[in-house]
Amino acid sequence: MKKLLVLLPLTALIFAAFAGCSRDVDEDIELIEELLLNSYFTGAGSDGVTDDGTNNPQGEAALSMGLLAPVPGDTGSQTWVRKIESFNRNVQVDVDGDSAFAVITNHLVGTIYVYNPEDVAIYERPIDDSTCREVTLSWQGGIRRGHWRIEEITPVKVWTNGAEHPVEIDRIAVTSTSGENFEITNPLDFYGRDDVARFTPQDTVTVEVWIKDTGVDAWAYLHHGRHFRRVWRPRRKVFERDDTDHLHFTGTWVTAEDSLYRTPTVRHAAVDVILAETLEGDDSAEYSACAIGFPYVIAEESAELPEDGQESNE
Repeated sequence: MKKLLVLLPLTALIFAAFAGCSRDVDEDIELIEELLLNSYFTGAGSDGVTDDGTNNPQGEAALSMGLLAPVPGDTGSQTWVRKIESFNRNVQVDVDGDSAFAVITNHLVGTIYVYNPEDVAIYERPIDDSTCREVTLSWQGGIRRGHWRIEEITPVKVWTNGAEHPVEIDRIAVTSTSGENFEITNPLDFYGRDDVARFTPQDTVTVEVWIKDTGVDAWAYLHHGRHFRRVWRPRRKVFERDDTDHLHFTGTWVTAEDSLYRTPTVRHAAVDVILAETLEGDDSAEYSACAIGFPYVIAEESAELPEDGQESNE
């Protein structure tokens, strides 16, 4: 009986010790939010993947980025830029032991500026867009020493809130001269961080997009080179429309155009579809757009990315 009396307090102490070493959920959420803000794959820089960062569609920056509207004769020879003036990033995190699930949403408010040379005028339309991306994470290491790691992500989807004439993307197919190929058929589908597209610094990347037939005309654009954290000069190109299929567009870029002062690195691209009426008409024309964004690694074949989430990462 005496032995039993001694063992009971000892057992209680052991349980108390384990309980004291358990991680705090609120601290876990803070760690995850910080990681998602600085991560290669979900960093704050990717929030503005469709932002051109200027309000001057005739300026040097606009013209140097190849922002010419599709083809003279189709929508005229307008140039346009999208300037996001307000980002409202929100992260919801659910932690379940060593696993976590996060939803990153953003409310984008701004203006699209369209220059119509026929009227010699710049037309403005308000932007009210939302974005969404989902992330799964896992805890790596012990209770006292460890870190959260992103395991899977979805592409980021951007859409116009309450659009009278919504435009939608059906499918995206990406190929490259280095042999990297992938498709996005559903922006809600997860893929592993190790499955993120990987291109070489000299790659030529071809992106095809098929838009859904919603009964309205639309044009597609390609954004690329967006840094995962820093806001650098954006790059946007016009997709070429298929002569026999007005819902099919193709665009190409060279990764060397992405201001690669250091590799390996991670950049973000997006396929951006805009209602044709938005690029025509006057101030009364509706703004409606949809985009799907995705990260990609630029590195030599044998190079490895430094640990994710570090503020020193480039």
